Amino acid sequence: MIRVNLIKPEPAVQMPEPSGVPWILATLIAIVVLGGIAFMHEERHSEYREVWRLVEEERGSLRELVADQTRLESLQAKRDLAMETQARFDGLASRRADLGAMVNDLHAMTDRALARRDANRLTRRGWDLSWDPSALQLAGARELDGRLIITGSASSADDIVEYQTRLASSPHLRDLRVENFTAIEGSRGRDTRFGFRASARLVSPGVSP
Repeated sequence: MIRVNLIKPEPAVQMPEPSGVPWILATLIAIVVLGGIAFMHEERHSEYREVWRLVEEERGSLRELVADQTRLESLQAKRDLAMETQARFDGLASRRADLGAMVNDLHAMTDRALARRDANRLTRRGWDLSWDPSALQLAGARELDGRLIITGSASSADDIVEYQTRLASSPHLRDLRVENFTAIEGSRGRDTRFGFRASARLVSPGVSP
């Protein structure tokens, strides 16, 4: 039996030939995307550089602050040293003036002429201006541990008492002590004398005892 196919066969579907347009588009899209990524990366990198620059500026500012603080401390140290040195000079000048006044005071104690020049003030200090200082002989005077030590002798105990009164009235001396109040036998017809050792603490006028 013969069969006749009456159905018209469908024509074969032809696939379109590949075109270069999609590839070009994809390439362009990739380029745009990569360019955007690169731009974002560069922008972020620029931000990092800006942040780093600010950090470096802050470090520089901190270094300047530290340097300024160091200079300030150095200036303060120099100022303190200058003030301390000035205070020492002032103290030395004051002490020199005090010592000069003390020497004059001690000199007046054994010089009748000097004592009479300031009779009113010295009388108020308890001095007996009729006393003859020639009865007193000083053997030496020295300073030891802030105390003035005077050694000598006198014709009588009353002479030592008067000299002690004058020493005690000095504004430059405190805590007066008279020791070794001993009689010294005279020789070759000389009268007996009385030896003594007086010591007192040296102070500046106006200092409390």
